[in-house]
Amino acid sequence: MSEHTELTPKRLDQMAERLNDARRVSALASWPLGLYRDVARQQADSAALLAEVARLRAQVADLTQQRDAARAVVAEQQEQLSAAPPRPAGPAPGEALRDAADEIVADCPDHGSDDRDTGYMACHCDAADYLRRLADDADAGPTPGEALRDSARLFLTFALELAADQMSLRPDEFDADDQADLERLMRLAGGGS
Repeated sequence: MSEHTELTPKRLDQMAERLNDARRVSALASWPLGLYRDVARQQADSAALLAEVARLRAQVADLTQQRDAARAVVAEQQEQLSAAPPRPAGPAPGEALRDAADEIVADCPDHGSDDRDTGYMACHCDAADYLRRLADDADAGPTPGEALRDSARLFLTFALELAADQMSLRPDEFDADDQADLERLMRLAGGGS
């Protein structure tokens, strides 16, 4: 066969029918033993190939169903994330951390106020900088991945790993945008990049 012909269900049925016809004809023929063995082997190989195609089609259908279920979960999680309640009014969550950082700097013998007794203390301005970074993170709020329940994160990670496996097995069906979407969702789920 010189050109690729799609193996549609109808074509697979036709192939199976021709295989059965060939078996009936070979059972009636009086062939030399060597030729008979070759024909029998080819028939067995054809039957095995048809069975493998059927198995792989069933597997693709199952994986497609799993992918669709995973997409539904992702859509639901994205909807829940977008409907997250707004932050309550009041002081920013990082305000207490910034106040503590300011107090550390104020008490610093190298950088602080001259009117305090700071002779007992060493410079801890690095710790103050760290507290300010924590304050900025606290003010930013949880990342979308932090808003997922642990059970949802596990399920989403599992579904995304299945998707990654399928993308690697079927590279012609996915492009760079699909890979970028998968990586973004992996980060959302806390499953890496």
